[in-house]
Amino acid sequence: IAFQEYHKAIQRQKRRHWRTYVETATEQTIWQASKYVTQAPEDTLASRLPALNLPDGSIACSCEEKRNALLAQFFPEPPPAALDDIADAEYDDQLPFEPFREQDVEWAIAQLSPYKAAGPSGIPNAALKACSGFLIPVFANIINRSIELGHHPAEWKFFTLITLRKPGKPSYLIPKAYRPIVLEDTSSKVVESVIARRLAAIAE
Repeated sequence: IAFQEYHKAIQRQKRRHWRTYVETATEQTIWQASKYVTQAPEDTLASRLPALNLPDGSIACSCEEKRNALLAQFFPEPPPAALDDIADAEYDDQLPFEPFREQDVEWAIAQLSPYKAAGPSGIPNAALKACSGFLIPVFANIINRSIELGHHPAEWKFFTLITLRKPGKPSYLIPKAYRPIVLEDTSSKVVESVIARRLAAIAE
């Protein structure tokens, strides 16, 4: 029931935001609003991806072929790691683990930009900030248990990848003319931000 109410609240807020956007539109932004309403995403030039010329001389025409070509461009296989210089390395004792506090989570949520695009879960930063009073102890518990168990929730390992054109390129018929934007789950961002801040403090 809570999950359904949450999504209903999001839909209500979207409708309120759209009404406010239209009511306060200027001479410039009203045309953008018209475009949102009348033009389907697949009809816009920006959403079209032409056939891509690949380095081996072949052409990626289908959606699957284009996807594979872009993934190969964005995430190439890393070279093998050279580990020869650490064979005889000596390491200090591990640092004691101090549980994360609710104040750490509160700081991380406060740093979130409320209107950044959400990841696969669809939960925006604004929702985390609005519900922070309820979420802070939950996140603190999740972070501490994750560290103790050496486990990162599998759902937070999925990302939404958006392909954008690099501006000013002479041709958009090759994979190198595009760049990725990766949208991470907002909950995972909170966890990683808390841990990264602790590691930065230790390194200093």
